[in-house]
Amino acid sequence: MICPQCQKKNKDDATFCPYCGLKFADKEVSALAEQASARQQQEFESNAQTTKSDVFSEKVTNVSKNFFTYFLTNLKSPTKQAGKIGENQFVNGYVTIGLYVLIYSLAVAMGRRIFSDFGGFFDSFFDSTFDASKLFLQTLFREVVVIGVTVVVIFVVLQQLMKIKISFHEVISRFGAYMTICLALGLLYFLFAITSLYSVQSFVGRLASISESIIVLATVYSFRNNTREDAFDPFFAALIAAGAGALIARLF
Repeated sequence: MICPQCQKKNKDDATFCPYCGLKFADKEVSALAEQASARQQQEFESNAQTTKSDVFSEKVTNVSKNFFTYFLTNLKSPTKQAGKIGENQFVNGYVTIGLYVLIYSLAVAMGRRIFSDFGGFFDSFFDSTFDASKLFLQTLFREVVVIGVTVVVIFVVLQQLMKIKISFHEVISRFGAYMTICLALGLLYFLFAITSLYSVQSFVGRLASISESIIVLATVYSFRNNTREDAFDPFFAALIAAGAGALIARLF
């Protein structure tokens, strides 16, 4: 119980405040004391929520700063940095891939690109004319499937052909480091889309698609120093992975 006069905390069954001497026997005084207690509890809960919110905001800020540093570092020297990156960077790898897929899909939708330009499996299911939201979802689904299956192919090639004991997260870390190039191109692609520079947008979009295939080759070949002597040649293994990735992209 909180004393309404001096705001000191008292026992719930107290009949008077030992700090200021106010008696709680009066019903009005008791009611005021209960209100003060309830108000203090609300303030405590509000402060606790504010603290949690501040902690969450600080974590988000730190993660954003770390990713921005990771992005710029890899963009400046992708080959050098990718060789240093270990399994501990798999979260940044997933974030990079996810952002690229999202931004690329938005750019396609913003530019009103005709989905059949990609060719392949989906052409038989969709007309060449549809709204931007459908185009966005179709492109998003395609990119998720193509990149997801391609990463699995890289993982299999590294383990089965190059005989490297490696975790899937390590593959994601290395692949994500190279994907910063695609993410940068995706951001340019989106920028040209919203500024209606369609000719430049088309060029950058195709460059981003081509870069995906090159990154597959680079990712596999970057593990060449971990290959056993009796394993498949890293260069040919990289070509197989890149060819499989291109075939997957063509099928979808």
